[in-house]
Amino acid sequence: MAERLRELSFLETVCGLAVPQKFNDGGTVKTLPACDPLTGKERVWLVPESEKSSIAYFEMISNRSSDMLSADRGWIYDAVLRVVVWLNNDRLSPQYSTPSAMSAVLSKLQGRYSDFPPVHNLRVWAQSEPIRSVDAVFGKWTYDESELQYLMPPYAYFAFDFQISYVVQAFCPMPVAVKEPCC
Repeated sequence: MAERLRELSFLETVCGLAVPQKFNDGGTVKTLPACDPLTGKERVWLVPESEKSSIAYFEMISNRSSDMLSADRGWIYDAVLRVVVWLNNDRLSPQYSTPSAMSAVLSKLQGRYSDFPPVHNLRVWAQSEPIRSVDAVFGKWTYDESELQYLMPPYAYFAFDFQISYVVQAFCPMPVAVKEPCC
């Protein structure tokens, strides 16, 4: 899904699933969103700041097995995934207002995705927008005053929850990585 968002030119920083990172900041334990890029580069912090134009990332709300296919061929899963998008309106052209950015993100993410074994029949559709408040969208993160200022105008943000359905196929041979003994 992050790959689809990377196609949107107004999104500067796009990551997959945000991972809570705890660290000690002068005696205070903070929790901030981050992601580890697949490219092997260092961790990307997903914290609003004036030098960034925009940030987009995902949060897992729920993921559960809902049923099994006949003859134990696989399991059907239902998930809810939230996309969080932060915008620095001073660094974006007027065409990327919050409503048009939200529309572009929703259009990009909805639909059917290509199979990638063992995952098949991946479908994504918009479910709902959570309450648009700092607490509802960013409440799990420990932002201090210097970071909270970027959640007020002229900055903007939105989040949207997506319902996801997919099948994990059983008996799908996966390549096995074998390591030689290091004796």
